[in-house]
Amino acid sequence: MYADLNKITCPTLLVYGETEHARDLYTDKMLSLLPKAKMEIVAKAGHFPFVEQQEAYNELIKKFLMD
Repeated sequence: MYADLNKITCPTLLVYGETEHARDLYTDKMLSLLPKAKMEIVAKAGHFPFVEQQEAYNELIKKFLMD
């Protein structure tokens, strides 16, 4: 999957819960390959921030889409 990430030219949002362990494994590489990517962290959430902190997650998505 990494080989094709640089082909994605639209703004891309990576969202992780603050206790998500995969964040440490993949984020730096993904950010370096996605030309218009940014990362946001949802406080007090793990692997499912969209469930665990639905309001905070939705605000991040809304802000990203409005920018």
